[in-house]
Amino acid sequence: MPHLTLTFLGAFQAHLDGAPLTNFHSVKVQALLAYLVVEADRPHTRETLMALLWPDDAPQSAQQSLRQALYALRRMLGDTDNSAREPFLLVTRQTIQVNPHSQMTLDVTTFLQQVQQGNLAHAIAFYPDAFLVGMTTDSASFEEWLRATREYLHNLALNALDQLTQQRLAASDYAEAITYARRQLTL
Repeated sequence: MPHLTLTFLGAFQAHLDGAPLTNFHSVKVQALLAYLVVEADRPHTRETLMALLWPDDAPQSAQQSLRQALYALRRMLGDTDNSAREPFLLVTRQTIQVNPHSQMTLDVTTFLQQVQQGNLAHAIAFYPDAFLVGMTTDSASFEEWLRATREYLHNLALNALDQLTQQRLAASDYAEAITYARRQLTL
């Protein structure tokens, strides 16, 4: 079964079975994948996705743009094959969702799991830079989602670094405390 590896902390990166996916049709195809993967807990209506990525387009034009972006994305992921494998995306006439049974790794998910489990040092290792650095679209709706997600993850990283700094200070491990404090200042 193919495995999709996605890196969104820092610049957008996608690998399918270790091979980089670099021939995205447009930034909006990347944005569509990013949104669907980060918000994978539920299906998304086509109308919601059109409003997110093509809010200023006429409905018919937005619908066509979504259809083209979705086709390009599914083709890159190998979801258009009629093979017996699980697709990465579950697509109906009304909704689109990431398949929870597909083989996918997302650094954001790993970061969040490590924070929730209290493994702060491990969590910070998965946070080299801000969420989707350099990604920008002409959609204010997507940019707002991007900003809010970026701030949320950034604040988690800063809080984790602060806690690690305080823990190292309490343990009189000043060299490690300085390392965490410097990383916090860098962020």
